[in-house]
Amino acid sequence: MDALLPAFFALWIASPPALFGLWHLRRRRARGRNDHGVCADCEASFAMSARDRYLIQGRFVCATCARRARRRLARQVWLLAGAAVIGSGFALASPEPWMAILTAGGTLLGATAAFHVMKLANRRARARIAAGTLHLP
Repeated sequence: MDALLPAFFALWIASPPALFGLWHLRRRRARGRNDHGVCADCEASFAMSARDRYLIQGRFVCATCARRARRRLARQVWLLAGAAVIGSGFALASPEPWMAILTAGGTLLGATAAFHVMKLANRRARARIAAGTLHLP
């Protein structure tokens, strides 16, 4: 068990930058799609009314993709909670009690930061719409 702890710790440290990089690439692709007047996820045309567009994580999506994102977010929250419990369980099995606090605290901090970034993306997109620098498709 002690041999696995450095590997778990390295994965725990390396995951946030890797996930942020993937999120940034996906967001850049979504912005390009929105600039062409299509859904950020499925590339469906926004020829429909403005009521059928949804702003999620700073990008416009169609109603179908919005429902899918809602279900996906719920699954991700449960997976994150499960990962925190499993990680804390492994950390509690170690002789160092601070590992459990570090693992649970880091997971909570990461989740809080992820939700904050999602909300920040929506606020910035709404501000750009109000300023006229982001045109609705």
